[in-house]
Amino acid sequence: MKKYFILIFFVQLTFIFSQNSNWSEPIKISNHGNELQPDYTVDKDGNIHCVWSQNYGGNFQKIYYSKSIDGGNIWTTPNDISQNEDLWLGSPKICSDSQNNLYVIYDYDIGSLYNAVVHFRKYDGHKWNDAIDITAGYNSSNIIELAIDNNDRIYVFWQHNWDIILYKYLENGIWSNIDTIYDDGNEYYIREVIADKDNNLHCVANIKPNDGGEYSYNVTYFNYNYEKNSWSEKVYLATNTARDWIDLDLDSLEQPHVVWSQFRDDGLPPPLGSFYSYFNRNYWTQAVAIGKQNAQREFPSIVFDNNYKPLSVLWREYGQGNARYYYLIEYDYSDGSESFLVDSVKESPGIPILFSHGNNLYMFTKVYDISKDSQFVAIRKKNVITRVSKSNKSEKIFKLQQNYPNPFNPSTVIKYQIPAKVKSETANVKLIFYDILGREVATLVNQKQKPGNYEIEFNARNLTSGIYFYRITVGSFNEVKKMILLK
Repeated sequence: MKKYFILIFFVQLTFIFSQNSNWSEPIKISNHGNELQPDYTVDKDGNIHCVWSQNYGGNFQKIYYSKSIDGGNIWTTPNDISQNEDLWLGSPKICSDSQNNLYVIYDYDIGSLYNAVVHFRKYDGHKWNDAIDITAGYNSSNIIELAIDNNDRIYVFWQHNWDIILYKYLENGIWSNIDTIYDDGNEYYIREVIADKDNNLHCVANIKPNDGGEYSYNVTYFNYNYEKNSWSEKVYLATNTARDWIDLDLDSLEQPHVVWSQFRDDGLPPPLGSFYSYFNRNYWTQAVAIGKQNAQREFPSIVFDNNYKPLSVLWREYGQGNARYYYLIEYDYSDGSESFLVDSVKESPGIPILFSHGNNLYMFTKVYDISKDSQFVAIRKKNVITRVSKSNKSEKIFKLQQNYPNPFNPSTVIKYQIPAKVKSETANVKLIFYDILGREVATLVNQKQKPGNYEIEFNARNLTSGIYFYRITVGSFNEVKKMILLK
């Protein structure tokens, strides 16, 4: 009976909110106020560079730049890099190359809609070059993205005429011709582009069919193969939702992991909330819900830390009109728990921008200064203890790791370590899978194994959603961990 009581006790603790998130207090980057749309890059020396737009009222916005050389604690005086005194500029993006040159793009003259263009500027460490229009008559629609690969090829994407995505790239100082990814008459809202070590591009976008309505957008993944110079087929991760947020990051195998928000106000499927899916070697996992499904709206971001453990921060909204209030929530994939970062504020902190560098996680967000009645771009950071994969100490202990992903559907991977201190060359290892009542569901391992690191993939396609447990037994050593199956 004791075993059953212990299991139920852990289940009750799973979804309790925690206030202990270990994130630093927000550090303001400037004192101007009315700041919007931050973006960042980290150069080869570890310096953090940030750009953002600043609203001066009406249709007048400028682009500012600042950098930090000490991990985000102190920032240089913001520099106006917009060369603009009367127009609406927005959506700035920044990247850095292997020589620490900086590249910035932004939408120019957004107020004119069909006359908006994309401006491009370069900083060589001494001065900013004059802005150039790279759209060549193919106007922008305030949806732009910037990416750079390991060969310093710089890609610029923009939405043209509120439908197709156009792009071009800069390589060895020469711009390519303008091209399109898919010219099929659908509306494309590109959200994130990341280059992997092989210079392939991973992309996510909202796509609306040309005959679709307000709630007909598809959450979509596609990629560019550098060697073949070709774009993949589109993969729809979710269908028939509103045009909302999508974020993307790559794991240690450079497989894409995607989070997105689903929103409808007509009472029809899909459900409201944040969702997660990833590419598991050769297939996309079925989407699972993360966060709470009773929020008015929710926007998730995702990042992998230096241990390649995923973490999300959710921008959550409740209520309407003057009764609207906001949270920032850290979501832990290992157990589904949540921690408050910003608790019930009236001013939106904005969708968090997450990145990892060294032993820290960083988050750009917005903070409201009541004394100045304005919002400011700010950065927060969280130290992550690096997990050493090989050391004399680690080789002398048994270790059962948390399954990943968790929650999962339908497959997950369990890793464990048998230390070199076992008395014989092999040890009998049992890895058993249990339901919430402690009943044995499956035997995953039951054999002699040599010291070393092991992993096993478990497929729960025939099981129902719920909380399960897995236990490893090696001689006198045993350890139990919990997992959550969400279908």
